[in-house]
Amino acid sequence: MEMLAQESRRHNIVALIKEYNRKFINLNFQDSSVKANWIAQLSAFCFVTTFIALVIEIISLANTNNDSERLFEGLSLVAFCIVGILKLISIRIGYKAWTDLFNKINTLESVQMKNNSSYRDVEYDTDDEDTTHYIRNSISLYTKSFEASGALLIKLYLFTVVVYVVSPIIEYAYFVVAGELSLTDWPHILPLWTKLDSDNFLLYLISILFEAITSVYCVLVHLTFDVSSIAIMSFICSQFALIREYSEKIGGRGRICDLTKERDERARLRIRTCHLYHISVLRITDGLSGLLQNIIGVYFFVATLTLCSAAVRFNGELSAMQLIALTQYIAASLVQLFIFCYYGDKLFIESSVNMGEGPFAAAFWCLSPNIRKKLLLLSVGMTKPYRLLAGPFTPLSLNSFIQIVRSTYSYYTVVREN
Repeated sequence: MEMLAQESRRHNIVALIKEYNRKFINLNFQDSSVKANWIAQLSAFCFVTTFIALVIEIISLANTNNDSERLFEGLSLVAFCIVGILKLISIRIGYKAWTDLFNKINTLESVQMKNNSSYRDVEYDTDDEDTTHYIRNSISLYTKSFEASGALLIKLYLFTVVVYVVSPIIEYAYFVVAGELSLTDWPHILPLWTKLDSDNFLLYLISILFEAITSVYCVLVHLTFDVSSIAIMSFICSQFALIREYSEKIGGRGRICDLTKERDERARLRIRTCHLYHISVLRITDGLSGLLQNIIGVYFFVATLTLCSAAVRFNGELSAMQLIALTQYIAASLVQLFIFCYYGDKLFIESSVNMGEGPFAAAFWCLSPNIRKKLLLLSVGMTKPYRLLAGPFTPLSLNSFIQIVRSTYSYYTVVREN
């Protein structure tokens, strides 16, 4: 059993999250620290430096007030970078909270893999149960399920950054071949940072290198944080479903109605186990909420600002490549927002136990009155749903996603009419 638990820890949700952090942003989570190699340090330096340059350019454009299209484009970039910096701070500076969350997940899964091992010396009616095998299969199933969905999400993010980085270069090559631009009209990935073009080619190469590193690293930070958060949200949803299904077995099959000491002992142990699992999952959910609430609250505001800025750009003149890049950027932002709202809604639904589910569906008629009272207390404790928040007030739900899309469309309609 111990060997199975160790094997599970090598392929569980936490192992996947640590692998994503190591693969995408070169961070290694350890027991008491997080290690970053020189590539991660250089990328973070380029990211912060470019962000400062973008903010300075935005202030300059706001003071001159002579190019509203570039101003809105810059605002969307700065807003996206702000959320990226917040996510990077959460991962690198708030690593203790993440590590604590990982330890709680590993502890819960280890306890589940060794289910009932501490009760081997207790005589109770097993009802031909094989809960360890059932729980192990459930853990393996939701881990593989997230691994597949996580791979799809990674492909979406990487496709977005490739299109965003490559599209200005393709557009530049096309206009040069068409004779509409000269070779010295060098392209930029981030259109605001053009101060070094008039100096020399070496400075231009340095600036374009900073822009490329910033663009890729910012998306990878978003990718790592989002995939890690969604992995834990998926884990929590699956755990609530597992607990609900496990609690239905508290009274056994219910075919024999005679009250026995062994059957009551079995129900008592299962009630205790369900309560332990439920409390552990709630603590993990509290930890995740503390990590996500403020960042997702800022992201809700930023997403609205970004989409409204994109609406302004859609109302202007765009080349084919600009239109493609802007469209996929908006689509990626909407998908990112939708996924968080979807899992927030799913967590709310899975965390609540309704009548006819979980302990309410247990065969209580086979249990003594004393055990029925304990079963009722467990049922009441599992009925309260858990809602993740984006900021202090906004629920993380599909209704919030719809409100953001409606607000953006209303803003776009006003801009188009004017």
